[in-house]
Amino acid sequence: MISSTLTFAEDDCMKRTYAAEELFGQRKYKEAQELSEAILKSCKPNYNIVILMGRSQQVYKKDLEKALEYFTKATEMGPDYFLGHMNSSAMLLELERFDDAIEASKKAIKVSKNENQRLKSTYNLALSIFKQGLQLGEDEEMMGNSYPHFEKASKLPAAKASSHFYLGFINERVRKNNKEALKNYKLACDAGHSNSCKFREDFQKRSQKEATVSNATGESLLARLRACYKTKFNMTNEVIDPIINDMKTATAQLDEKMKKESILSSVEALKCP
Repeated sequence: MISSTLTFAEDDCMKRTYAAEELFGQRKYKEAQELSEAILKSCKPNYNIVILMGRSQQVYKKDLEKALEYFTKATEMGPDYFLGHMNSSAMLLELERFDDAIEASKKAIKVSKNENQRLKSTYNLALSIFKQGLQLGEDEEMMGNSYPHFEKASKLPAAKASSHFYLGFINERVRKNNKEALKNYKLACDAGHSNSCKFREDFQKRSQKEATVSNATGESLLARLRACYKTKFNMTNEVIDPIINDMKTATAQLDEKMKKESILSSVEALKCP
């Protein structure tokens, strides 16, 4: 609500606005939309109803561009109010207009009145920067710039899981800090981020494979492959030798790391111990 001084007619309009907000909170979106439209026809637009119309367009009508129009209007009506900037940044994110989303998030942070609002806006800022980095061909510097914002946003319970997922991703892909990446993926998984559980599992497998490749020699992996053929498939050396020789020939032109990875893939495909 922008003004604290209401005429009788304005007071009636605000009561109807609160009724529309209550309907929306009860997920009676159609009724809330109809009442909101009626209010806009008969009353001078107020900040609350403009925000509500934006949310209705977003949730009920699924029209993000129209929702953004209402949220932008709200920022013009109340430039020092939080919800207009916050919702604008969320819509701009959805529309993949990341430059604008970054600016809207910064404005939301600036006008936020409490820690909860600051952290919500900080999460949107982090996600906008990160996704812009992805959009620019996985720009590592830009993706890395989102890191401190995700760290702050992770203090918000609603953003904890996804914040740690992105922190894990950045630690793994950008910072090359496997220990911290695994820690973040675990925190995200424990907080209910299902993708993080899969990322953590895959990451552990990759880490184990990298460690095996790093610590082993080509000959030791070939010996492991030979032993697998013998113990698991009861093959004789007469049968195994040509297979091993073919493997050596196939990997002869590869560098040492790729050679070891190729042999290890064969070992894993056979599910050798």
